[in-house]
Amino acid sequence: MEEILCKYIRYAMNEKPFNLGMLADLIQLRKASMLNGAQVAKILNEISRRIVRDKGPVVMDISGYSEKGFKRKLAVQALFGKIFYLSKLPEFCSRESSLIIKEIFGVTDEDAVTLLLLLKNDVSHG
Repeated sequence: MEEILCKYIRYAMNEKPFNLGMLADLIQLRKASMLNGAQVAKILNEISRRIVRDKGPVVMDISGYSEKGFKRKLAVQALFGKIFYLSKLPEFCSRESSLIIKEIFGVTDEDAVTLLLLLKNDVSHG
């Protein structure tokens, strides 16, 4: 079941609009999976590691990048925001779980808040 949830989260993060409907689908799948908080944290951490391995860490100052590099770094910021947002939903992930998403992406607390606020604005208007 871990593999199914992991694959669907990755698919949703990359292919679906990040909105309330998608979040509801992910929460429903997470509940149906019967996985505990530690298992869900492990999945989110693994997805984060995979993103950083494939696309690099979050970079907040994206000046000086080529257009391709700029778009890639914006995509990493967006993916971090989505994973981090999901990890903050109590219906999806317990607070006491072993999440290390910010550390994996190399994001400071301040930058995490900035990216989370941008994403929340997108979700509420999307």
